Amino acid sequence: MKKRVLLIVAAMSLLVAVGLTGCGGTTVADPNASSNTAAPTASMALSEVSEDNLNGMITYLKGNGVINEATTDMKAEMIGAVSGKMVQAIYGDSVALVEIYEFDKDNLNDNAQEVIQNAKENGKFQSMDGELTATLSNNEKYLMIYKDVYTDDTNRPIQERLLTLFKEFEPTGTSSNADNGTSSEENSSESQVNDASSTTAESAVQ
Repeated sequence: MKKRVLLIVAAMSLLVAVGLTGCGGTTVADPNASSNTAAPTASMALSEVSEDNLNGMITYLKGNGVINEATTDMKAEMIGAVSGKMVQAIYGDSVALVEIYEFDKDNLNDNAQEVIQNAKENGKFQSMDGELTATLSNNEKYLMIYKDVYTDDTNRPIQERLLTLFKEFEPTGTSSNADNGTSSEENSSESQVNDASSTTAESAVQ
């Protein structure tokens, strides 16, 4: 008799469970599932980047699948940077907001020097919004304001990949807009010198 009662209870429990699952009452998609948050494979090399500036950085991070297309201009002058963007870092089915700034290392004002120094020594700096966590690129030209919004180990490979790609960004054989401008001026000056030399030589011959 007891066995019969137990079998009936078990059967009823199974029916209830199936009914709830069919209605979606107990089935919830896990945004942190490992199949969705595996670190992406690199698809863009530094040699493929044509600009050593913030646009080049964004292109590189997008090309490696760690941020998406959405970007928002930031007030870079607030920290002494020349340009800044807010981007969305990709975490499987979720995103996290990250700010990236570019500095002109040859023309750093007092504010920029203080931000870079604090980020380098403490990984943080003071702003109008309070103390912010910051990471410098290896060449100290770029700064990322990054808040670790996902603290579990599931997303750690993605976080580490984003930071690694950011830190290593230093494309070779490229130049910034400022460098291009300087090169143009130098070429123009060389042309003027050559023209002057040619005129002098012609006068001497005559």
